Amino acid sequence: MIIVGSFLVVVSAVEVVTGLRSLETRESVETFLSEAPSTLGLDVEQVLQILRATALVTAACAAAAAVLGWHVLQRNRGARVGLTVLAVPLFLSGLVTGGFTSSLVAAASLLLWLQPARNWFAGKPAPAVPDQRVPWPPVQASVESSAPPAENGPGTTGADPEVPDQGARPVHGFGDQPSWEAPGAVSLTKPAAPGAAAPGGRPGAVVAAAVLTWVCAGFTLLSTVGSMVLVGTSPDAVMEELEKQQPDLLEQEGVTQDLVVNTVLGAGAVVALWCLVAIVAAVLVMRRRPGGRSLLLGSAVATAVFGLVGALSAPPMILAVLAGAVVFVLLRRPDVQAWFQSR
Repeated sequence: MIIVGSFLVVVSAVEVVTGLRSLETRESVETFLSEAPSTLGLDVEQVLQILRATALVTAACAAAAAVLGWHVLQRNRGARVGLTVLAVPLFLSGLVTGGFTSSLVAAASLLLWLQPARNWFAGKPAPAVPDQRVPWPPVQASVESSAPPAENGPGTTGADPEVPDQGARPVHGFGDQPSWEAPGAVSLTKPAAPGAAAPGGRPGAVVAAAVLTWVCAGFTLLSTVGSMVLVGTSPDAVMEELEKQQPDLLEQEGVTQDLVVNTVLGAGAVVALWCLVAIVAAVLVMRRRPGGRSLLLGSAVATAVFGLVGALSAPPMILAVLAGAVVFVLLRRPDVQAWFQSR
């Protein structure tokens, strides 16, 4: 979040600086000054200079945050402190330049002081995964082999009870001490049944990943279907609004109203199908299917990549990047992997 978000903040700040001299920006500043209290005492040029300085400060802080974010991955505590210091100017300057991404970078910097990141910086080991094997019944028993005992030496019969036979094999017992089973012995220890849940039931990370997928994919699916219905039933109204936002669109060669409508419907169908696949994959993940986990991991990566590309023109798309990254990290946790492998 810090590295990718900082890159987007730099791009946004450069865009703000390059657009300060545009007619649209000057009109916006004039409108702001006409509605602002007269005690400000600022003219258009002074406001533009303040915006330029703020954008440059934002870009510098974001560039430094991206570099520190890389060092944070190397468990550098000084980089974590530096990011915490930069979180304040990033948040404040983002409010002035209208950058939502800078607030996300500042929030992500503060997350480094919470668990489990705090334990990771302190070098504490990760919590051990509980034993997946289930002994049954609660008494370890075996039927000894009918083979005659081996002699250990002159005048000695039978094997040393403290030394297991060379052909014996260890089997899992209770605690840390294994029990020994002779060749041909019949063990009454029942192995874990296929699909048996790990102690404590389904990991919370699995539930969180599934719920986040259902919420995001469901919202996107409803929005996409609604847009497709609107374009299909009222194409003229949609094209009129599109002409207001992009007056030169229909003037380009080969661009017609039918082409725009068909493109929107086709892209909407692809997005809707993608959302349905993600929802089904989340259901399979909850049912402990490894194939569903692989499918949801691929969907999360693709969502993050396309969201990152879309965020360059539409900053709110950064939410898709964050959602895909969170789902990917949750499904890659050690306890989640152990839960799927113990199936």
